[in-house]
Amino acid sequence: MCFFSERKDFFGVLRREEGKLLSKKLKDCYEKTCSIRDLLHSILNKGIAEGHFRKDMDIQTISEIIIGMIKSAISGNIEPQRLSKTIVDMLIHGIMA
Repeated sequence: MCFFSERKDFFGVLRREEGKLLSKKLKDCYEKTCSIRDLLHSILNKGIAEGHFRKDMDIQTISEIIIGMIKSAISGNIEPQRLSKTIVDMLIHGIMA
């Protein structure tokens, strides 16, 4: 008999529990992303109110773009401090010469 079939019950429980853990991790990630999104909305609204940012910005879209940039960037091998500095620099100054 094979190792896995001899331990079928164990692997059934493992698979079920692994699914629960994955579901919890996804929920945690979603909640953290929502917190970041709320923080970005707050920062952008405050910046607009204080005259630091343009009033015609679509805050929701800008927030999603920033979150997307961060998600893409952190999946790479860039040092976090350099990454955050570059993202902020690009957002504030753009990429035009």
